[in-house]
Amino acid sequence: GPWYTSGLRIGTPAVTTLGMGEGEMREIASILSLILSSTSPTESTASGSSSRAKYVIETEAKERAHKRPHDLLVRFPVYPELDLGYLTECFGS
Repeated sequence: GPWYTSGLRIGTPAVTTLGMGEGEMREIASILSLILSSTSPTESTASGSSSRAKYVIETEAKERAHKRPHDLLVRFPVYPELDLGYLTECFGS
């Protein structure tokens, strides 16, 4: 329906600015593929009429996919000049 989006827009400027290359792009694509292939619509009748705007992601896939970006961001930090150890110590996690 027109009330919700129905697609993804994916660009490379942010990841190439961080220094990521083809291998990292493949990893990002693999994570997206894992999530999309493990997602299915579900019926919702919260508004009084049937809607398939809700979705369910398989728990195991969600847990696997959630861990994978961390490995990329450790190698390619968004703000490398920040001392994350110091920030965590001062402000918590």
